[in-house]
Amino acid sequence: MAKDEILEYKEDNGNQPSRVYKWVIGGLEAILGFPILGGLFIISMSWSPLYIMLVLHIIGLVLASRESRSKTGHIIGIFASALGWILG
Repeated sequence: MAKDEILEYKEDNGNQPSRVYKWVIGGLEAILGFPILGGLFIISMSWSPLYIMLVLHIIGLVLASRESRSKTGHIIGIFASALGWILG
């Protein structure tokens, strides 16, 4: 690796809030994504996990926008939470 590539890697590899936040939200989505377990949890909580995930994805979208990072996961999460809430 050239010296400038190493410097760019170190700058990009920091603990950016949006990167950590996206991993946390992704873990929560993975738990809610199990068909039976996640569905039972969402229904037993009267769809409130969908509201919570919607708000968390909106916050993540704002953080990703500020850091010029990928917003695709948050946009899909907002759409999925809203769709589940409307259909529920």
